[in-house]
Amino acid sequence: KNRPIYREFRNDLGKLTFNSKPIINSLSKKAEVNVDDAESVLRAIEDHLRFTVPKYKLPAFYLLDSIAKNVGGMYVSLLHGRLTKLFIDMWRSVDDMVKSKMERTMGTWRNGFDGGKRNLFPEFVLRKIEEDISRLKARAKETAKMVPESTSDDLLDNLTGMQSYAKKRALEEKHQSAQREVVARADSYNGSAHHQRQHEQGNGHHKRQRTPDKIKGVFNHDLLQQINAMIMKKKVEMLRRPNDTHLFAVHDALKEYKAIVLEAELPPERAREFRDQLAVLDNIQSSGLPGSGN
Repeated sequence: KNRPIYREFRNDLGKLTFNSKPIINSLSKKAEVNVDDAESVLRAIEDHLRFTVPKYKLPAFYLLDSIAKNVGGMYVSLLHGRLTKLFIDMWRSVDDMVKSKMERTMGTWRNGFDGGKRNLFPEFVLRKIEEDISRLKARAKETAKMVPESTSDDLLDNLTGMQSYAKKRALEEKHQSAQREVVARADSYNGSAHHQRQHEQGNGHHKRQRTPDKIKGVFNHDLLQQINAMIMKKKVEMLRRPNDTHLFAVHDALKEYKAIVLEAELPPERAREFRDQLAVLDNIQSSGLPGSGN
């Protein structure tokens, strides 16, 4: 890939923190100018969607939609084989309101071109996304019935009552910054662990074990119990230290992981990666650094 173009787009995407039509139009034109490096542009958007916090993902998704519709060509062709994974990975990580907006945008990709005669993307791609969404929604409902919601939400309500509106507004900026730091650190740890496992497998040090069918369904349940216990623990700590923005950030990250686990049955390797991430989050001190002791 063209690293200068990749880095330039990654930097530009960092400024896209809300649904700004001028910024989206400007970046769409920039993508058109750099169509010969379409792979680098798309990789920058994919990595941004993967590593940025959920609240900033929708504007980047709208940028991808704009590039596909207004530039098309090579960008649409390159997206054929990666759109399903990109869409579903993001869909799993955002809240219901953003999910709904993503689905509405996907609706514009069908029969919206050449006078209603052509889809933006092939029908089989759109159908696969729709089938995956339907399956994940059904599984989330089934899993939610098995694992009751934590009753500790009342603790957070009490915390809200203890803090004044002015103090919460003053903490908001620190909270957002800490959340980005926590999620990025956990993602970085997970990426390093995954790279190490791949290296070991490539050198023949590790052979993947096949998991018996009879135990495949337990991973989500165990993970959800672990996440719920951590959420309860963090909420109690938040009551004791209401000014610790890193506690709020860890709490939000745990809720995001819980949403992902609720929506899909994770294979053993993915469940192991989640446990690695949870270990990092549980070890984050008030300084925001794992095991810092500060």
